[in-house]
Amino acid sequence: MSVNGNWLELKPSRIGRATVFDRDIFIYCISQCMAALNEGRQVLRTMRFSAHDLLKATNRNTSRRGYKLFKDALDRLRNTGIETNVTTGGVDTPMHPRSKTAEENRQVPLS
Repeated sequence: MSVNGNWLELKPSRIGRATVFDRDIFIYCISQCMAALNEGRQVLRTMRFSAHDLLKATNRNTSRRGYKLFKDALDRLRNTGIETNVTTGGVDTPMHPRSKTAEENRQVPLS
């Protein structure tokens, strides 16, 4: 808990919570979005990419084990939950676009 009483809790999925090593997936996706914007293409809410391209771009192994580790990373990112009491201007701020109520804003999956 911080000095002002705010807290953020990450809740793990069945195979653990997202790690610093999983961030490569976010970085890769963001770089793909930026490339699309720079080329004047529309950035959609759903992104499709080749797992092989991501593994190569992030210097990961492309063996069967590499694909398994990639799948596990996606699972952790998709299922790590976030719970917090942080508000903006005294109002609960949605942490996920699908959140509809204050209770849903406090605990949402990263998916």
